[in-house]
Amino acid sequence: MLPENPSLSTISEVAVLQVRTPEHPEEFRSEFPGLEAVFPNPVRVYWLFPEMASRPRIAPFSWRHLTIHPVPFPRVDARVRSGNWEWLQDPFLVVPGDRPRFVIPAQATVQDQLIVTALARAAGAYVRMAGTYFEGGNLFWMGQHILAGRDTLLHNPALLAEGDLFSTQRRIEADFRPAEIHWIGDHLTQTRSPWQPCGEADSFQPFFHLDLYVMPAGRNLQGNARVAVADLPADLTDADGVAAQALVTRLRQQLARTEEQVRASAGPETEVIRVPMVLRCHASQPRVFSPCNGLYESTPAGDRILLPDYVTHAPVRYWRPRLKAQKRQIEALWEARGASVHWVTGNYFEDSDKCGALHCRIKIIQRVSTS
Repeated sequence: MLPENPSLSTISEVAVLQVRTPEHPEEFRSEFPGLEAVFPNPVRVYWLFPEMASRPRIAPFSWRHLTIHPVPFPRVDARVRSGNWEWLQDPFLVVPGDRPRFVIPAQATVQDQLIVTALARAAGAYVRMAGTYFEGGNLFWMGQHILAGRDTLLHNPALLAEGDLFSTQRRIEADFRPAEIHWIGDHLTQTRSPWQPCGEADSFQPFFHLDLYVMPAGRNLQGNARVAVADLPADLTDADGVAAQALVTRLRQQLARTEEQVRASAGPETEVIRVPMVLRCHASQPRVFSPCNGLYESTPAGDRILLPDYVTHAPVRYWRPRLKAQKRQIEALWEARGASVHWVTGNYFEDSDKCGALHCRIKIIQRVSTS
């Protein structure tokens, strides 16, 4: 079963990453406070954290429906963090199967390689190195193909120096055969605006990673693939000045183009749901609160969308009314389609400043079919 397959499937194994070495098992609960209520079904959780020789190893333990398997990994340098230290989604890609394969991008840091290798050993997965560089949050499995953000091309400057975008694209596609890559993003690079959150110097995409504005969400009642794509409603978008308003217009156009590309890749019968994103375009504090950075799951009790609760820890005066309005709109959209929304608590308001949330922190290792 593919990790992000549009077929109905239940999450059975996940991995999470803690940024510090825990003193005792209770720290798992404090690091991932919303995880306890997320899964009504039994789930194996691989809990990754940096090991220290002076501390005893923590034995496996259970927490409600979760079976926690502590996985310490070697730390290269206590003074240096991995580039993906908090976002386990990015340093590898899960290729499904009876024994999953973890694909590590070329030029991954030594620390990232040690993190992924420790997880693979615990999960019984294979490991292989890719010939090109990618970030896991910029890739989604959809059936037998992969949705990939075009920014992946720009993350391979050495290949671009050797040829053009087309040849670079073919080199990356070769890393993921037999799965076919369908590219999401504009053909021309867009220069990042100072008012734009979660962007890079040059980009093919409206926001940083694909999982900030796209989420595969199973199948609808007609059996067609269903995908969520972010929207920018006027009541949840705040643009300061003419330049910021022009940026919002461009982002809306890019997201509309993203919807077209998703339909073209997944099929014209695909149901695309536009879900509201809270966006603030201010040079002093550009922020984006994604309605897509979550997980889809089907259980015997019905389909569920697991999303980060940004309201917790949000300032009362400005952010909380907008984020509460976003929650109401999201719940109405999904419940009208027979899927319930489960809000996962955590420090997601603060995480949004670093362009990440729930999906970025949890890596799905396996799903099992419920059909």
